[in-house]
Amino acid sequence: MERLEGKVSKVRFSTSVSGVDVTNTEQIAIFEISGKTVEFRSGESVIMEDGDRCVVAGELENGLFKALALNNCTKGIYSKNNAKGVQILGTIFTIVGIITIPVLIGIAFTYAGLKAIRKAKLIKDAHKIVMLNS
Repeated sequence: MERLEGKVSKVRFSTSVSGVDVTNTEQIAIFEISGKTVEFRSGESVIMEDGDRCVVAGELENGLFKALALNNCTKGIYSKNNAKGVQILGTIFTIVGIITIPVLIGIAFTYAGLKAIRKAKLIKDAHKIVMLNS
């Protein structure tokens, strides 16, 4: 888990909508901090503009820094992803997976559940990191 801090530049926003019967909407912010391109996805509005001082925490994937939490120190706005929801979903998938392992589909459910639980832990860690010394 890495932490980046500095003034943001080249801020751009987009929205992702997924689902058929039930839709999920995410706000996506792409920006630069300290020469690195950052992507932050959130179910909430992401409020920032060029020149704001922000702190993000996340991981570098294929040259793109994927932030899991963001603290806009200039505006005093803290944006985060929902770790609790991800953890609950991961726990449900893991339990269903363990129960259905004899049917073999359980292996896929267990894998997806454990992966979601790991993601929830990363989100919680990112929350702590962006709030330190901000």
